[in-house]
Amino acid sequence: MNPKPMSIDQAVVLIGQRDAGFPVPKGSPPKKILGLTVLERLILSAYQVGVRDFLLVGSDGFHGDGHLPSPEKDKRFRKEGLHVEQVPLADLPDLVRQGKVKNRFWLFDGDVVFDPAILADAGQDDSSPLGSVGPGIQICDREMFPRLVEALLKHGFAPPGPPCQVESRGAFPSEALDDKGKFCLKVVSREDAKRAVRYILSTGRRPEDGFMAQVLIRPVSLMMTKHLLKLNMTPNMMTIISLAFGGLSVWLIGRGDPRSAILAGCAFQFASILDHCDGANARMTFRISKLGSAADLIGDILVYVFFFLSLPLGLYRVDRQTIWLILGLVVFLSMILYYFKIFRIALSAGGGSISLTSASLYSFASKTEGKSDRQNVRGKLERLTSRVTFIFRREFFPTAVLLILVFAGTKALMVMVSILYPLQGAYIMVQAKKRLPA
Repeated sequence: MNPKPMSIDQAVVLIGQRDAGFPVPKGSPPKKILGLTVLERLILSAYQVGVRDFLLVGSDGFHGDGHLPSPEKDKRFRKEGLHVEQVPLADLPDLVRQGKVKNRFWLFDGDVVFDPAILADAGQDDSSPLGSVGPGIQICDREMFPRLVEALLKHGFAPPGPPCQVESRGAFPSEALDDKGKFCLKVVSREDAKRAVRYILSTGRRPEDGFMAQVLIRPVSLMMTKHLLKLNMTPNMMTIISLAFGGLSVWLIGRGDPRSAILAGCAFQFASILDHCDGANARMTFRISKLGSAADLIGDILVYVFFFLSLPLGLYRVDRQTIWLILGLVVFLSMILYYFKIFRIALSAGGGSISLTSASLYSFASKTEGKSDRQNVRGKLERLTSRVTFIFRREFFPTAVLLILVFAGTKALMVMVSILYPLQGAYIMVQAKKRLPA
């Protein structure tokens, strides 16, 4: 999601004592949730939907050192327009005199985890109602900032009593918000942290996921992502490991013997699962980049092409029959045609910009490999080819390859792909004719 300016683009974050380096009580949540501290996740989530200016208010024992990664060490905090200022409680009166808060602002509790869509829905314009948006999040008018400072100086970071005023910490609702997948909750215990992990992981699912993704690939990949993030694995690291397993599958399938073929299918499937992990990691830790997306996509294409180049070579190596090389050439040419045409379509969709091509390519490839647009299907050939595109879904195809290798062998797989890839090539030719300018 590209950040878009919002009407309310300034935030005051009440850090309190727990996050400011004070002793952590027993039973408190872990410092990091899926690779980020709660404060880091708060800032990056809010930035994603257009909040730019963050005022972090800590206790008098907090002087702003080491609270967040420095922009020099973490490029996620070098985003355009992002400004984070960390202020001890005692310095707040100076900000009031300087008129630091000039418009409406978000008031965040420092231990809140939320779906960015919560802010996008609530704060798009000046007519947004004041008050609570969810646990730990409020929309405040600028006149409330001096009263907030007065309340904090008087009561510190402890709620002063029954929730009755917007500047009171007690005014935040305590119950977690779960609105059709949009979530918001305060993380003040280990149980809260576990709930936050479940909510964040749920964002890794996609509406366009097919049956295989829903029941197998997504649950496994999200579980792996959860544990790999505990090891501080970055998306690029996961991409490299995925490519390594993809390369292993290419080498194994080229050996030609049944045992190596089954191991190749397992490595091919595992590489596919890891391929889902790096994308989920990038989204959950706000590390999505054009370069990373392009490298991931190109890596996928290379693994697919070399796997099905190595398959006929392995068969020929075992029984020396030229038919496998001929079928391999048919598959290779069909794949080259498919990727060439889909790249041209993506380049056209990106307005001719190479920087937009990878996103357009992935988007169109997902549609092509998923449910085709049956309403616009014309002719027998297009009708036939459109019905087999689901086989090439990224979460389905590696599983199908593994099952065929286990139960039918390499020859059956070679025959199958020598039929399906030309059909896919024919389908993309029809789509290219529709979408590309004459």
